Amino acid sequence: MMSILSIIMICAVAVLGIIDIKKKSVSVPVLIGMLIFCVIWNLVTGDKSHVGMLIGALPAILLFLLCKVSRMRIGIGDIFLTAVIGVALGADSVCVTLLAASVICAAVTGILLALKKISRDYTIAFIPFLGAGMVVSGLIA
Repeated sequence: MMSILSIIMICAVAVLGIIDIKKKSVSVPVLIGMLIFCVIWNLVTGDKSHVGMLIGALPAILLFLLCKVSRMRIGIGDIFLTAVIGVALGADSVCVTLLAASVICAAVTGILLALKKISRDYTIAFIPFLGAGMVVSGLIA
């Protein structure tokens, strides 16, 4: 069963996903606000410890380093949101979220490329896929 924080996060990411599709960017102050909310939520409810929240952010740090080393074109907003998801839900959930989001994104992008709806240089909004990955993670957890 999904926690209240998971449901709140999925709703927030759905809104951010729409903004990401329309504007191809997300507001960093909004992401910082989400991070502060998640930290306070976890401290008040006792859902995650300090260490648990830090470990939850590690996949985002690794993603950032991977992007810098390999010159992948993933936005800083996507990476920051990954950190927020990790702090909110934990390392196991954020890893499942990233895996599911990547698989769904690859499938959708492949279909759109095959149908010639997009070209190879098209920039994909990844936050909607992170939202879909969160739903998958919540359903299998």
